[in-house]
Amino acid sequence: MIAFDINTIYSVELCSGELRQWKYLGQDSRRLVWWMDLETRQEFNESSLMYAWCVKERVASHPNSLDNHVDLTGRYGK
Repeated sequence: MIAFDINTIYSVELCSGELRQWKYLGQDSRRLVWWMDLETRQEFNESSLMYAWCVKERVASHPNSLDNHVDLTGRYGK
């Protein structure tokens, strides 16, 4: 399994061939893995996805980066 870095953006290819940029948010206390789609700003966990996808590469930086995103649940990050 690939080890992802929390609050890092990755290029993801969906089964349709569409490329998206997702920010890895980490695991919660139930070990669910959370991501944020940078285009929609929607947060979701991997178990909620209904289609195949794969991480293509780590993205160096993104203009919509949410480095200052604060999660009040304490689910992920610092």
